Amino acid sequence: MPGRLQRAWAVLSTPRTTELSSFPVEVTAVGSVCRVAVDRSALRHLLIPAPGETLSPDCRPSVLSSTVRPLRFDGVTTSYVDIGCTEPDLHAEFDDVIDDLLDCVDGAAMPGAAALSGLSRWRRLFRTRLVRGLSAQARLGLFAELTVLRALLEVDPSLPVEVWTGPLGQPHDIEAPTRCLEIKATGAHRDPVTINGIEQLDTHDGRLLELLVLTVLPDPEGTTLTEQVDIVQTVTGNAAGFGQRLRNLGWQPDPRASDTDAFVIGEVLRVPVTASTPRLVPATLAAGALPNGVSDVSYRVDRRALTAHAATGTIADIAADAVR
Repeated sequence: MPGRLQRAWAVLSTPRTTELSSFPVEVTAVGSVCRVAVDRSALRHLLIPAPGETLSPDCRPSVLSSTVRPLRFDGVTTSYVDIGCTEPDLHAEFDDVIDDLLDCVDGAAMPGAAALSGLSRWRRLFRTRLVRGLSAQARLGLFAELTVLRALLEVDPSLPVEVWTGPLGQPHDIEAPTRCLEIKATGAHRDPVTINGIEQLDTHDGRLLELLVLTVLPDPEGTTLTEQVDIVQTVTGNAAGFGQRLRNLGWQPDPRASDTDAFVIGEVLRVPVTASTPRLVPATLAAGALPNGVSDVSYRVDRRALTAHAATGTIADIAADAVR
């Protein structure tokens, strides 16, 4: 089965006009074929037919998601258990999950229930990937933002925590004294950078905007996210405001799992945002806004396209320029 999965992933591409792009695998459940699929965010799924079953999937946060919903393939609509992996860096491990769950449902009278039962075992194993309520990708993002905020405070300890505006739902992560900073975290895979909304790379009030793409790498000699939180909380003059921002992002102050993953910052890609930067902003849209009926949009920018617009500078340089 692993070889078959590799062929499936090689064939599948990110869909543009449909929700999922799917590929049948060599397991049939109650007369319908099981499938693997890729969604518009390039995340992977396992689809298990479950016609006529009454199922209650576990909706608690996990890197292994599950839902039950009708899907239509080859002109036939059937209820499916949709099991997804929300973390791209766990795709290899997700293949092991798929292989095991397909063994669970092969020949089962109630394949949906069998799949969810098997999934509960894997979710317990994967539970350590959620620390203080955050997924692996969310932890990388928070680590990157706190790294920049810490650098700003090292330049100017009197800087108010209110400059960290991303957790409040504002377009940019940091509104520093001399410019805005939008921060993106990537792992070692150097995936495309996801931009959320048409305002995230738009400037306002004539202020400079810089997109910072930080490569966050695991390193046992590095700093854990908990340690980074504690450091910033110690130096900020508004612990209550800082704590509220953490809670807005899903950080839970009383962890149930030990935070032992330590990180360092690798490559720093500093992109001053100008009219030539690859982006979607109101000025690039025909009507100056999203079409009627479209409430939001996210898109991905190839890292190589951003590199062509990058400037030099360390995080310390960026912090000094943003504060002074």
